[in-house]
Amino acid sequence: GVLMPEIETFAVRIVVDRVFNDSLPNARERGLQLLVECGDEYTESDPTLLERILRNLVTNAIRYTQTGNVTIRCMRVDGDLQLSVIDTGIGIAEHQQAYIFEEFTQLHNPERDRNRGLGLGLSIVQRLAQLLGHPLQLQSFPGQGSVFSLTLPYRDRPAGTTVERRLEPVHPAAVLDLVVLVVDDDADILRGTRQLLESWGCTVHTADSARAAVNVADAVDRLDALVSDFRLPDNASGTEVVDSVRSVFGAQLPALLITGDMEPARLQEAQALGLELLHKPVRPARLRAWLQKLVSV
Repeated sequence: GVLMPEIETFAVRIVVDRVFNDSLPNARERGLQLLVECGDEYTESDPTLLERILRNLVTNAIRYTQTGNVTIRCMRVDGDLQLSVIDTGIGIAEHQQAYIFEEFTQLHNPERDRNRGLGLGLSIVQRLAQLLGHPLQLQSFPGQGSVFSLTLPYRDRPAGTTVERRLEPVHPAAVLDLVVLVVDDDADILRGTRQLLESWGCTVHTADSARAAVNVADAVDRLDALVSDFRLPDNASGTEVVDSVRSVFGAQLPALLITGDMEPARLQEAQALGLELLHKPVRPARLRAWLQKLVSV
């Protein structure tokens, strides 16, 4: 009841391309094809919230698809737009299809392995779709994959607007010759961030706790930057990690905090320590821009 959508008219492909580029490394790691079938259709919605919905659907599809592909498709249907995520995964039995939208539900994770998520993705998808007024449909059969579809309003392209096609991941020309320590207790985030930074030319060390971060700092000879999640196991915080690692490499070591916490106190705490802070989900372009500044200094 707090979140208020900011509605505007925009090209669906702008959102699709961002999710595609961010999700492609994970799909390739799992041996899957990530495909896009989307033209220049325009809709009216909140682009940030729509991106959150699509990102959760694509992440889920990749997680539960062993072989084949995941496709993001946008097409005209009966005067509206249908934005779909189609996978060749394990599928969902009909009697379980309503159940998967409940919070903390994971049909194929009975042991509650946190590395496979918390079971909130589809609950968030459903709530955001309801908030935006975009009907959500599911078609799925066990062993044959699933199709999650959103119905969006179709809008004419605003006069004078153009959209750049960018359906392949961006590979910036400049190589970032940096040694970076990334700290996060989520294995998927660590793996994805490592792949992203290495694709930019960085040497990457990772740690899943404050203690592990200190151990890495003690073991390496060079460190150019630190990127840490704000909340870590054992009630440790990213600011504590920064202090500990800087005690090894000096107070001037550039450090970036990542958080999903929107409380003003988090920003004030970071500013008091002279740290930059980015809120989740962090777009690769913003992370790249922060690292690029270090190379330019």
